[in-house]
Amino acid sequence: TYCDEDAVDWKNYLQSQGYSVDLILDRQATASAILNAFVALGDHDADDMIAITYSGHGYYSKTYRDSGLVSTDEYLVLSQDVKAITDTYESQSVFMFLDCCNIGTFSDLCGSGWVAGIGSNTRTYTYDGTAEMGNGIYTYYAMEAISLGYTTAEDIVTYANNMFNAATPGKATMVDNFSGDMDI
Repeated sequence: TYCDEDAVDWKNYLQSQGYSVDLILDRQATASAILNAFVALGDHDADDMIAITYSGHGYYSKTYRDSGLVSTDEYLVLSQDVKAITDTYESQSVFMFLDCCNIGTFSDLCGSGWVAGIGSNTRTYTYDGTAEMGNGIYTYYAMEAISLGYTTAEDIVTYANNMFNAATPGKATMVDNFSGDMDI
């Protein structure tokens, strides 16, 4: 219900921190557009910070034994296909936040220099928030962490994970392969 709101909130926050943001919403979020966005992020240098957020449907394929982002044109953008792209990144600072179900294998993308908040494992769900929240629950708690003054990826994800896991039957996790604290 709140995928667009999640995306716009992340966009607004990241732009306020000086990021250039490419926003893909609704019917624009085709499989090729999602993959092309990952490819475009590879143009950054080693000292550039990259932030990737996704709110939408996720799915675990038993056939491929892999999680995927479900595109608006109903294709599965598998983590193994995304990993083939992200393995070429030179950036030593990558933040990823995924608010979608059954997305656990996306943790495999997280190489050295990555911090990721992953809202589910391969068998669990993320959840829509209430109208009062105006976000998916996982993103809501990330935005709440930011409003409380948390500024590092690790602190934002830890707060979101703790709150989300306490409020739902969820299994949000963090991958932290960054040395020190990643300021977003």
